Amino acid sequence: MFGKNETNSETDSNSPAKKQKKPPSFLRLVLRSMTTMGIIVLVGLFCLPWLASSFLTQQTAEKWISESFPGNIKIGDASVGWNSPVMLNDIVFEDETGKKLAEVEAVTSNQTMLDLLRNQSRPMELEFEGMRASFVVPRLKAAQTSKKPIDIESVVEDLFKQKVPKPARDMTIRIVRSELTLTDAEGKSLARWSPIKATYESSSTTPPKQKLKIDAPVASLVSSESMPEANSGNLGFVADWTGSASPTTKESLSLTLDCAQQPLAVLQPLVETYFPDMIPGAPVTFQIDGLLERVGQEELLLKLDTQLTDHRPLSTSQSPLNFDVEASYSQKEDRIDVPRLFAQVDETSVELQAEVADVSGKQVVDAQGQFRSPAEGLANLLPESMKENVQFKEIEVSDLSIKGPLRPDPSKPFDLKFELSTIVSWKEATAYGITSNDGKVKLTMAGNDLLLTPIEIPVSGGHIRQLPSFDLSTTPLTVRISEGLTLDKVALTEEICHDWLRYVSPLLSDATRPSGTFSLVASPATFQLEKMNEANLSGKLNIHKAQVRPGPLADEIINMVSAVRAVKGPGQQEEIIFLEMENQTVDYQVVDGRVYHAGFNFKVGDFDFSSNGSVGFDETLDLVVSMAFPDELANRGPILQSLQDEALVFKVTGTMDKPVIKGDQLKDVGKRIGIKAAEGLLERILERRGNRGARPRRGR
Repeated sequence: MFGKNETNSETDSNSPAKKQKKPPSFLRLVLRSMTTMGIIVLVGLFCLPWLASSFLTQQTAEKWISESFPGNIKIGDASVGWNSPVMLNDIVFEDETGKKLAEVEAVTSNQTMLDLLRNQSRPMELEFEGMRASFVVPRLKAAQTSKKPIDIESVVEDLFKQKVPKPARDMTIRIVRSELTLTDAEGKSLARWSPIKATYESSSTTPPKQKLKIDAPVASLVSSESMPEANSGNLGFVADWTGSASPTTKESLSLTLDCAQQPLAVLQPLVETYFPDMIPGAPVTFQIDGLLERVGQEELLLKLDTQLTDHRPLSTSQSPLNFDVEASYSQKEDRIDVPRLFAQVDETSVELQAEVADVSGKQVVDAQGQFRSPAEGLANLLPESMKENVQFKEIEVSDLSIKGPLRPDPSKPFDLKFELSTIVSWKEATAYGITSNDGKVKLTMAGNDLLLTPIEIPVSGGHIRQLPSFDLSTTPLTVRISEGLTLDKVALTEEICHDWLRYVSPLLSDATRPSGTFSLVASPATFQLEKMNEANLSGKLNIHKAQVRPGPLADEIINMVSAVRAVKGPGQQEEIIFLEMENQTVDYQVVDGRVYHAGFNFKVGDFDFSSNGSVGFDETLDLVVSMAFPDELANRGPILQSLQDEALVFKVTGTMDKPVIKGDQLKDVGKRIGIKAAEGLLERILERRGNRGARPRRGR
């Protein structure tokens, strides 16, 4: 009985219904969790590329990417795989207003997603293919231009402040099969470069380095009648930056810009506000090599070498323009040293050595050098109205000097105080009939004033003792004349009589065979060059004994009195050849566009003449010429004796080319000569008759 019960008891205890469940061990739980997590991770890793591709095309991702870009970035499609390159397609760059700036067909990482995650120290490699960008060249308005002068200290501060942007990780970017188009505000294409290739490399080594290289062929230029469309140009650009390993080590940036046949038309919107007729349709070729080095905030070094060639058909020169400069700045000494500044085009060149002290203060410059140019080059700087009357031969400009503070008074930003001077010398120069050989003059620009100081200016046997000064700050140009001797004993020439003295003494106009000298003493005056009709000038013309062969105007007056000359009697006539002038001073004044003179005296034979009146800048005449009979006529009979106190007066009007001479008094004198002659004849007849009556009669 007991055995049965025991058996049943064991059976009951081993049955499933009655068997108790044991709790799982800790190790089993861990394994189970890791298995679950592994499955989730594997699924996530498998789907991660797809998720990343989807995320990159969402607006949320585009907004996140655009945070570091001043605008918006839209991605049309993305392809991400563990063992395939990451690729983004149909990317659009927009500005803040939504206007498209550029678009890229594809951006490829050239690295798998696994490489990007596993080896972040390896440089990222990206390739941009089919990038197309178009930019508008803005039209520069007068209100946009700053009237504030360029300040050297601000330029130096900006060079220290500028930082070269550095990416978060090392990378290499390649751009292929791309193009850039520049247009004006109306959308007209100004120039296009295609296909563009570029490479950018950055390295975080010590010292860090970055390099950018661009090669951009010119696809098309703006076509015009003078310059057809061309596609032979190319733009090459290389920038190489080496950072500083510490605040006391050197940081350098070198630039090379090599451009062949580049379109100038892209500059048209920028310059048309100030130069509306300038249409630079032809290309230029230029090369720029630059180097900028800086040490912390203490030192700067700048080197620049430029060469430019103008290919315009109407260009005055096909020779390249060369420009070189080397400059260094020391904050400790607060000084800029310029050991070399050189510029040259054709035979014209300037070479300077300079220093600028007290950069943070008055910016005092001291520059010395040479300026060289052929006569033709300087003659082209003259106004068109002067070129026909001013000629140079073998001219040279030397001893160029710039001294004084460059920084103006803040209340007078354009009141410059520095002084620029140079010496101009020439082998031969002719200006308005005055010829000078082996002359030399000092040109000084002090602030806005241009001063001309004669060093040695021999002219036609005499000298120029002073020259006018000019105020360059006014429009039109203001001319100042100082009081004193201007021309000293200059020989009379046919050119001087025609171009100069014809206004002060019109009877000398077109005179020939001149001899003698004259001097000119000016009174102080100020006038504007293009407003000569409003000028008020005065002075004295000193004539030192001289004579000339009369010109047309004087000769016509002399011919009118030839009848009076004939009364000298047989054997007394002589050929009048010269107009003679004794030592005298003639006062002149320029008012309302006319040159007035008083007391110009001359002699023709035995007859004395004097003229007063004016000549206009338009060559109109308003003169009174008087002729006095000589005293010796009193000894040549009663008829001529009666004219001893008489004077003939001629009114001269018209123009230099067509003078009108009124000599009505000459007719009256002729009548009086006839009356006097008749009276004399009657007296002689009566006298004879009286003598006859007194004779004794003959006897018959």
